[in-house]
Amino acid sequence: MKYLDAIDPVAREIGAVNAIVNDDGCLTGHNVDWMGAEAAIKEVTEIRGCRFLVLGAGGAARSICYALRRNGAEIVMLNRDGKKAETLAREFGINSFGSLSEISKFPDYDVLVNATSVGFFDTENCAVPESAVPHNRVVFEVVFYPVKTKLVQMAEARGCRIIPGVRMLVHLAMKQFELYTGEQPRSK
Repeated sequence: MKYLDAIDPVAREIGAVNAIVNDDGCLTGHNVDWMGAEAAIKEVTEIRGCRFLVLGAGGAARSICYALRRNGAEIVMLNRDGKKAETLAREFGINSFGSLSEISKFPDYDVLVNATSVGFFDTENCAVPESAVPHNRVVFEVVFYPVKTKLVQMAEARGCRIIPGVRMLVHLAMKQFELYTGEQPRSK
């Protein structure tokens, strides 16, 4: 972000950029992850009034927390490093946070969000211990490859509705297209 000429106010608030627009040599950073996450979640469930358990404290987690907070969700933030979870939670006004090892202390949620990189190009590892994978809830797996991560496989076996990471990618790509071209993407 420090190398850009300008930062969109939302990207500045999130603290992460994932789209750069070049307007006659002026590079402006934007964040469209939050829009992709918001749209993907809304395809499957409501956000307002739901309780989300968000795992991770990196750029994806920051963007998702922004979208959730913007839509009136209740958020619990967990990360492998509890201090990072606390830092992000405080930045976003989240009151419940902790270490991922404490996941069993937070059983009351509607949607589990894996915003860690655990499972990327890997079907053997999972950010969530098997005993903590929910039954009959919604699981948003931000990892997009493979589509069927270990978390997704376990969650499907327990009757969960899945929001695959590829849906977030599709929606954020549509927003990037709009930023880059000034036109709405359309399908044939």
